[in-house]
Amino acid sequence: MERPLIRTRAVKYLGPLPRGSSRPVRVEADDGGIYVLKTRSAGQGVKTLVAEVIATGLARAIGLLAPDLAIVDFDPALAQGEIDGELRESLARSPGDNLGIDWLPGARLVDPRIDADIRRAPASLIVWLDALIQNVDRTPKNPNLLSWHRRIWVFDHGVAFPFHFGDDDPRAAARERCPDLEGHVLLGAAGDLEEADAAARRRLEGALERIVGAVPEAWIDAASPPTPRAAYVAYLEERLARSSEFVRELGAARGNLRA
Repeated sequence: MERPLIRTRAVKYLGPLPRGSSRPVRVEADDGGIYVLKTRSAGQGVKTLVAEVIATGLARAIGLLAPDLAIVDFDPALAQGEIDGELRESLARSPGDNLGIDWLPGARLVDPRIDADIRRAPASLIVWLDALIQNVDRTPKNPNLLSWHRRIWVFDHGVAFPFHFGDDDPRAAARERCPDLEGHVLLGAAGDLEEADAAARRRLEGALERIVGAVPEAWIDAASPPTPRAAYVAYLEERLARSSEFVRELGAARGNLRA
């Protein structure tokens, strides 16, 4: 189920995470929660935050598990003791509202080569979601999956929505094939992709505007160049209209794995 973004304020800086191209850090907030903070100045900037909000909303809507999100007011003065000068400078450029991802205590990164919990993953829906948003960052090397209470949680969708990385029109980008389908960590484990397609489409019916509407207006306006909210809805509508195409492509890619 979708959950609205709560607002909270960081009160303590807990340090950087050991992985993540967007240089995430952990903070404690005034609601008592611990959050992984993705900042407006890291990676693709505010577009990364927009992608995460929309992808998480889509994941929840189709029945996947994803950590809660929050808008976290961050004061860079909290991190003045950070010894990594580059990270400290990046944080200094990110005062105010940033994206917080709920820290799941005791969660661990999934290792698909040895992890038994991966067998309980709703693999078909995860593969379908990544094809929908053209997310190529769910690979054996970097699965972006967490195991928590013996269930699989998806996170880190910052490279989805390929028009964020070029000058493509969102609707035009939606007509492009999702690259490297055979590289998806769960493709070989996925079940009936047509069944997943039907279920996901049914659950997303009438939900796209609400999901995109969860992105703060300030983040929409701050993106460079800005992508109007309606353009995200149009992109997703176009991808959904073509879902039978990417499901066939996924099936062919899976056949290549087994050949």
